[in-house]
Amino acid sequence: MRRNDFIRTRGIAVLLLSLALPAVGVLGCASTAPAAIQGDSAEVKAVSAQAEGGADDVEGESVRVVPSMEMKKAILAQVCEGGFEQISSEGLEGEEADVACSTCPSFTEGADGPNFIIQHITPGSFSGPGQSEVLAEYTGCDSAAGGYGGRVLLREVGDSMEVVDIQPGGLFQECKRFAREDGRDELVCMSSAMRQGYSMDALDLYSFEGLTPSGEQKAQSKRLAEVERNDGACLIEDIVADTIQAWSIEQGEAGKIELVVTIEQQRVPEIPDAYETSCDVPEDELEWQTEVVETRVEL
Repeated sequence: MRRNDFIRTRGIAVLLLSLALPAVGVLGCASTAPAAIQGDSAEVKAVSAQAEGGADDVEGESVRVVPSMEMKKAILAQVCEGGFEQISSEGLEGEEADVACSTCPSFTEGADGPNFIIQHITPGSFSGPGQSEVLAEYTGCDSAAGGYGGRVLLREVGDSMEVVDIQPGGLFQECKRFAREDGRDELVCMSSAMRQGYSMDALDLYSFEGLTPSGEQKAQSKRLAEVERNDGACLIEDIVADTIQAWSIEQGEAGKIELVVTIEQQRVPEIPDAYETSCDVPEDELEWQTEVVETRVEL
């Protein structure tokens, strides 16, 4: 097995990867080149100040936050093609009311009504060292097939912001930012998917090196780790329930930066005959074997 491969097996969790290699896989589509949109100057400066990680910001940290109302408005002013409006948002994190695009932007699947909202932002210097940027996660206009949302990368330009890149294709559960030696920030993010009794958790590397509003270059992603569970399904031959218990980006020996992933592997070595013909077998009739595996990977 080669060192720079990602390997997923149902019986053995093996992560063989290197984040130092160029990432593979184009994310979504690039934006057209828009004019910079005026936001609240103090708000833009306050958020972009969090982006000042740089090469000394070695260990991965979660700086993903719910944006303020002013920041949401500044972002929506840039991406909403038909303006935005205030909406009721009972139950949304941190706000009594929210704002949404009046119509779904053309880069989404589209839906009726004001549904496009900004959920989280992550500040950083993503496209190059010294850039003050924000990665904004959106939802509301995409189905499960479209990942329920995506991301927009915006850059501070004076007292304004401009769209650098638009990346449809899914939401994150958690992201951790770390700095490359040249001062650029990259992200490792966790996402999940479910369908018909099957679920999957994955860790991916996201790189935005060299992006500009011209759209000549695309953001890149690389799958780092993936686990699955199928104990919600039935009529299957192998029952697995693997989960990512913990993950971190740390400074290891000799100053090396490492991704540390802890995976709990659960298996049913002997499946009851009834489980292969019925969907009503009580789960407590299954005898599980559990093993915890920790993998450390140099970034």
